[in-house]
Amino acid sequence: MNAEQEEEVEAEARRSLEQSILQFCRRGYELRRVKNGHIEPARLVSVTDENYFRYHSQGFWRILPEKLKSVVISELFEVRKGYSTDNLKQSATKLKFRKAASEDMCFSVVFTKTEFLHKSVDFIADSTETRNKFFNALEYLINNKKKERLFFDEKCWLKEKFKLADTNKNGE
Repeated sequence: MNAEQEEEVEAEARRSLEQSILQFCRRGYELRRVKNGHIEPARLVSVTDENYFRYHSQGFWRILPEKLKSVVISELFEVRKGYSTDNLKQSATKLKFRKAASEDMCFSVVFTKTEFLHKSVDFIADSTETRNKFFNALEYLINNKKKERLFFDEKCWLKEKFKLADTNKNGE
């Protein structure tokens, strides 16, 4: 095999891996959310069309119904493993929490709300393997969006904005 063929094989393997990662994200997975030191029941967490990270959020004081929140992937700042956010660190001081959620099963998604404000959403997977799959998938998607920002194409951006502005879809 020559160098070109080896590169082709590697590229094909990389594409196959990317597709399996994206398929896993689209299908989603049941994850428990940690909010204010409490572990919520398992809910579906997924990524739709490689553009939105979706998770469920409990309503105000459990009076209002639960709602599905969507965050654009480009707004995701990073993902972290373990007890790496203030919320998880504080929760981990309780023995009951550490028994229910080991550090190997926890991860956090940090996203940018405004220019300088970051928010984290903490999750617990049912196993370390699931946590690693979801972590790697989100990290891959975040890195791809960061690369896209580096290679900004103004013409594509303008076309996309015009399509969004074309409410009646007649092209005018």
